[in-house]
Amino acid sequence: MKRTMVALMALSSFGTFAKSANLTELQKSLNDMQPLSISDDRGIITVVLNETSITPDIYDNAILGVCSPAWMNRNNSAYLKNTKEVHILNKFSYSGYAFESPRSTCDEAGKLQPDESKVTLLSKTRLYTNK
Repeated sequence: MKRTMVALMALSSFGTFAKSANLTELQKSLNDMQPLSISDDRGIITVVLNETSITPDIYDNAILGVCSPAWMNRNNSAYLKNTKEVHILNKFSYSGYAFESPRSTCDEAGKLQPDESKVTLLSKTRLYTNK
């Protein structure tokens, strides 16, 4: 019984650490964009930017910031490992874009030439409106 409890506590603390490591890494890589907030809720990371609307150019820069830690440190396999989506939203947390399967998509895009990479990233992007 004690072993089971210790194992559960260790696993839950590792999950919390992985989330905070993702948020710390994103805070660093998106620092130039000065996000209002970055949060993680059950595998969906939400980045709120200080913009009234998220234009395609703003989104492109944000996704480069999301993928750059995966590209710069390929050995960090924990980064975005259990993340389903990354939402890049306007300052009202209402509208923007959703980026699906961020880790695998970033890994795939990182192996391609810039134009092909952009197509790969956009193929996993959809418009998002918070209801």
